[in-house]
Amino acid sequence: MALAGILPALATANAACLPANPDIAVHGIELGDPLSTVLQLGSDYQVAEDESGADTAAFTSTDEREILLLHRLFGDKSDVFESAEVLAADGLDADIEATVLDATLFRTGRGVRLGMTRKEIVDRFGACATAPSDAGDGTEVIRYEITDATGSDFLQAHNMPAYAAEYTFAGDRLVRFGFGFSYP
Repeated sequence: MALAGILPALATANAACLPANPDIAVHGIELGDPLSTVLQLGSDYQVAEDESGADTAAFTSTDEREILLLHRLFGDKSDVFESAEVLAADGLDADIEATVLDATLFRTGRGVRLGMTRKEIVDRFGACATAPSDAGDGTEVIRYEITDATGSDFLQAHNMPAYAAEYTFAGDRLVRFGFGFSYP
């Protein structure tokens, strides 16, 4: 499931699990910051419309084992992305063309990378995600979200109404993660 499909669920989410110091960057690209995008990617990368109709840029690690997907919200300017997703390359739709980046793996600003344990993620963002969901395919998903735009200093600082982060584990290893801002 693409993060673009995950984030709209914010409007119907029941339990709030506020992350401690949420992630807003991956591979040196800060969400909402065009300068960091240009510094890391240049300005000649490809953007295509994904299945939800949003613009998405796809990148692979040097060994083509990991995929980084950057998603724009409707109306965003070029070089601005509001959500990011990292997954193993075998989980990418074959129709999506990806640009190879000079990176052996994709790490977030908080140090999250594929292969981490559930405990390592919970240690970084808080233990409030104690009721993980089973995705039905043998994976476990934990979710953090911030939806109170008027009461959240984090959302006010980024001038956004909602934030979510999801971490998917197979066994006890992180196999996919995504985070970002959305309009509920």
